[in-house]
Amino acid sequence: MGSFHLAKMSLKNLFSKPATQLYPIQKPVYFARTKGRVVNDIKLCILCGTCERKCPAGALKVDKAAETWTINPFSCVQCYSCVRACPKKSLTMLAEYTPAATVKVARVEKKPELTPEERAAKEAAEAEKAAKVAAAKAKKAAG
Repeated sequence: MGSFHLAKMSLKNLFSKPATQLYPIQKPVYFARTKGRVVNDIKLCILCGTCERKCPAGALKVDKAAETWTINPFSCVQCYSCVRACPKKSLTMLAEYTPAATVKVARVEKKPELTPEERAAKEAAEAEKAAKVAAAKAKKAAG
């Protein structure tokens, strides 16, 4: 009885499609809710460090002084905590896995340098904010 079952299974597998894919040639199809890898839009990031504090694996490092955001993709457990915690929504979870690598290297992203126009706009916004705070303090002290 066992040999007939084995022969049936062998013939079925001989004439059907293989269960595996030819990986480098055929790219995998990911499902919509696949938790893959974390990507940061560094232009939106304010380097607050919330993602670093929420990461249970310690895969993220934020250096505000050097303006860098670092992720060790091989330590990341794809739990989505950092993405949910980001106040500016600069972190996203791509529906693809971390690419294969021969060396485990952390990915470092640095804030881009501001153009003179962007720097002037940022300084003007900060000055306006400081003026509003000073006016509120003066109003509170007077009244």
